[in-house]
Amino acid sequence: MISSLAMPKTKHELIRNLNKIRISQIEVIEPYDLSMADTLSKTAKAMAAKSGQVSIIILRMP
Repeated sequence: MISSLAMPKTKHELIRNLNKIRISQIEVIEPYDLSMADTLSKTAKAMAAKSGQVSIIILRMP
């Protein structure tokens, strides 16, 4: 998992940690607003139904 490598505090650390792990599926929902909560939940459930672990990264940009 991403957080087991080292809790990233910067964009550079996050990218470095992502490069260290094998990723079989990526889903980007951008830009997100509250009306998309159902879409986010359905996407997470669909990914969790497959084998492997699921990590969700939420970023806030200025």
